[in-house]
Amino acid sequence: MINQIETFLIRQFEDDSHRLKHIYGVRSVAVELAQIHHANVYEVEVASLLHDVMKNASYEAQLDMIKDPVVIDYFKDVPVAYHAAAGYYYAKDNLGITNPTILEAIFYHMWGKIDMSLETMIVCVSDFCEPNRIYPKAKEIYKLAKVDIELAFIEAIGSTIDYLRKHGVEPFKDQLKIYEYYTKKKGLV
Repeated sequence: MINQIETFLIRQFEDDSHRLKHIYGVRSVAVELAQIHHANVYEVEVASLLHDVMKNASYEAQLDMIKDPVVIDYFKDVPVAYHAAAGYYYAKDNLGITNPTILEAIFYHMWGKIDMSLETMIVCVSDFCEPNRIYPKAKEIYKLAKVDIELAFIEAIGSTIDYLRKHGVEPFKDQLKIYEYYTKKKGLV
């Protein structure tokens, strides 16, 4: 399955080597973190390879892939997140992936979810701190992720929330709820 996905991605992103490099960077970090934290390496690898499979598709194509009006409505205030939901449906409907952990990690890779699997958390953090990311906290969060994946997740989401607010954008309501949930769970509040 991994080889088939890689072949597909090379074709899918033949005109966007930057996106393909990002996907492979996420995979590299995610597999490393899965090994460190004793997560399912196969599930993490598949999810990390497919997390941005619909990223370059038009919003119209993403919405066509999603089809579910509840999901479309859920993300209407953050259309940038449609690619995550569309990737979930692409993996499920076009690639025949039924593994719930893989599908969860694809769907929630942008900011996770309350009570997410370890595999989903790893994909989220890896997307934030893969080696091609140039923002200041990426390297710091990568180092932290090797020691404490949950704290790295909290730092990554917190950094994203701060960035959005600094640029006059209100974070998505679930980003805030998830951040609050994990900071309380970790005893940081």
